[in-house]
Amino acid sequence: MNTKFPVFSLSTVALDWAVATVEGLPIQHNPMGFSDCQQAGYWVWDDHAKKRPYQLIGHQYHPSSNWEQAGELIFKFGIAIRPGESGSWAAKLGAIEHQGDTPTEAAMRCYGESRLGRLVTLPLPLIRIWKQSQPQEKKTA
Repeated sequence: MNTKFPVFSLSTVALDWAVATVEGLPIQHNPMGFSDCQQAGYWVWDDHAKKRPYQLIGHQYHPSSNWEQAGELIFKFGIAIRPGESGSWAAKLGAIEHQGDTPTEAAMRCYGESRLGRLVTLPLPLIRIWKQSQPQEKKTA
C-alpha cells in the first residue's frame, strides 16, 4: 500500500528517499532482512559503486540535512536559497518555492517537486519509519 504526501510536508528519511528516487539510485527495502530495527529501512544498495555502495537512507544518505550531498544538487540545478521567515529557510527552483527548517531541507523539497510533482507516493513501510523518526510535535498526517 502506498500513500501520497505533498512535497512541502516531507522531511528527514521521507525527503531523502524522494531525492534518491529522483536521482535514480538503486533503492532496496531491508535488503539484509533485519527484523524491526533501524537498519530494516530503505537503502541505497549499489554493488557496483566505487564509493559507499551501501547507504541507509536517512543516515548515511541524507541530502535533506547533509551539505556535501545536497550541495552538488543545489549547484547543478541552480537552486536559490535565502533566509525565510521566523528562522526558516526558503529555496526556489524555477517557479517552485519551498520553506524548510534548514537550507538543505528547503532546497531538496524544491528538487523533489521539480521531478516528482507536488504529491509524492511513499511506500507504507517508509511512512512508518518516517513517523517513528519525527519528534512528537512534528508528526505528519
